[in-house]
Amino acid sequence: GQKGRGFLQALKRNNFEVTAFLDSSPKMIGQEYQGIPIIDSMSFLKDKEAIKNAYILTATVDKKNKDLF
Repeated sequence: GQKGRGFLQALKRNNFEVTAFLDSSPKMIGQEYQGIPIIDSMSFLKDKEAIKNAYILTATVDKKNKDLF
């Protein structure tokens, strides 16, 4: 969403590389934004190997996203 797009721009300005977006919306999963894949948040968070070296940042304060962690 809008907050995520703004967050992405701020990260890019500060030389951070974003490798994926996490989302729970079936409409978004499998899409890309500016060449960055949008992947299923729950599948990713359950993948112990994938999260070993991941930094996960959230750009929202919705209760549904707090429930992920």
